[in-house]
Order: sequence, then C-alpha cells, then structure tokens
Amino acid sequence: MNPGPADIEVENAAKQIHAELSPGQVKEVDFLPRQWLKLGQDAILYDTSAIKKAAAHGTPVVQVGPGAKLYLFPAGTTSPTARPPKQPSGFPVRPLRRVDLT
Repeated sequence: MNPGPADIEVENAAKQIHAELSPGQVKEVDFLPRQWLKLGQDAILYDTSAIKKAAAHGTPVVQVGPGAKLYLFPAGTTSPTARPPKQPSGFPVRPLRRVDLT
C-alpha cells in the first residue's frame, strides 16, 4: 500500500520496474528476498524475509511508513492508513540501504 505522497516503484531481478504504486493505491506485488523500492528520489533496499514468512499464513499487506519502514497490516486491508497496527516480530522492516537518486 502506498500512503503517498510519491509513487513507489518495485524493481524485479533485472532492475526493471516490476510494479508501480501511485499514492493511495494498493497492489499485489511479489518481493525478491532483497528488494529495492524507489520512493520518490530515493532507492531503498530491504531484506524481505519477514514478509516472506508472513506470506506463509496468507497474502501479507505491507505499507511504507515513516522512515521508509515497511509495516504489516491485516489481510484484507484495502486502503492505506495513517496508523499501523501493533507489529509482530520482525516488523516493521527497516531499510538496509538508502541511495539518493538526485
């Protein structure tokens, strides 16, 4: 889920855009084990093992939050929200690396 204000681009293994989420948009995306997201003018790398683990129990819903952290939301959440729920172990997922693209 993208709470905005900038687009989010999800790259695939070939460094091409796999998915693009506009502000307010929710979209199903398959994450690589180490996933780059482009958030505005930054490219951010995440270790998505916690997301993959959550996927074993159904389709996880993930939203980018403050500090570019990835928060887990209950399955069926259909729109971005200002306040994330209490996070399970391994969440929020913190960025491993941030690159300024300007």
